Amino acid sequence: MYKPFIEYFETHGISYSIADNDLRYIGNNKCCCGDKLIKKDTSFNCNAMIYNYGLNYSKELLDENLQNDGCSDCKCNGLFTSNRQEGCVTVKEFYDKRFERKTSPFSPQFQYVKE
Repeated sequence: MYKPFIEYFETHGISYSIADNDLRYIGNNKCCCGDKLIKKDTSFNCNAMIYNYGLNYSKELLDENLQNDGCSDCKCNGLFTSNRQEGCVTVKEFYDKRFERKTSPFSPQFQYVKE
């Protein structure tokens, strides 16, 4: 379904991203909203991790990017809805608790790629 649009964008040198969790790997942006549409993106968001390291990025790489962005101790309530926080206070706690879950959109295990 996306193929004609992707071909058009690539032919015309237009960057694009697909925000559907299971199709993030298709885009060429480091942010699901589009790199040029936001003031500052993070290097630890799903799209950036996939863009920089591929679909199987590790928790260690995520932690490194989280640290480099200065967000390890940031409060998670500014980034994630309260029903997802599960009592976590910091972003690092949030990722530590949820990274290995197949149901976490930021986990490589969540990404669906048809073989």
